[in-house]
Amino acid sequence: MNRMLWKLDHIGERLWMMATLIAAHAASLENEGKGLAVVAEETRRTGTLIHAMAEGAIVEEREIDRAAAMDLAQRLNLLAINGAIEAIRITGFTGRQAAIYADEIRELADGILCLFDETFAARKKQTAPPWAANPSSAACSGRFLLMQAGGISFVEPAANIQEVCVASAREDGKIQLRGMELPFIDLYRLLGKERESRTHVILRTPWAEKNHTFAVTADAALVFFSPTGKPAAVPEGMPLAGYVRECWENESGEPFYFMDWPRMLLTD
Repeated sequence: MNRMLWKLDHIGERLWMMATLIAAHAASLENEGKGLAVVAEETRRTGTLIHAMAEGAIVEEREIDRAAAMDLAQRLNLLAINGAIEAIRITGFTGRQAAIYADEIRELADGILCLFDETFAARKKQTAPPWAANPSSAACSGRFLLMQAGGISFVEPAANIQEVCVASAREDGKIQLRGMELPFIDLYRLLGKERESRTHVILRTPWAEKNHTFAVTADAALVFFSPTGKPAAVPEGMPLAGYVRECWENESGEPFYFMDWPRMLLTD
């Protein structure tokens, strides 16, 4: 128990240090660094919560609330996604440096998950689609990543997002990322449009029959907390209608789609 608390406290302290570095980096970018400044503040706040959690458990001689710890880990994963998205928007060396910060936040989130391996392992064993029993469950309250490509909005739960990166696709239909070769879904080819973006969202599919890891091309990506709107029928003429597992409309009546990525991967 003491070893777990020590590691958790160390993660909190590391986040404080990361927040200071990110804030300084954001300040040097002026207007371009506003998004990173938000990431820095949220990193500091999350580090404070993690430190307080560990210190409280030590003083009161009690166990850590696993659900609360997992929630903080998911918050860090979300911050890592935000940091990666901001890094994409920043050019040159400063953008690469921001990406390093995002990677560090993600690794610290993984560190928390490893401390609660039993809970994490049980979640990873889930193979049935969460939307199979309840068609609206995929768009329930939570954290999501909105991806846009070819003027179409695609949505995926943040729990299924590994990271956002900029990479060049090879002729064999794969991208190279940190020594890994990942297949990618070229949404532009499927939509019959020219592909200009090198932005890729790295996805995994714990709800599918097989746990695939792959990349999806996108013009832009945006993290948000809960899709507002209502379930809707797929609009007539939607070019990828055969791969849509859920369609929702926002308050303005604009559709966004939860896709069956593994089927698209096989097709692409």
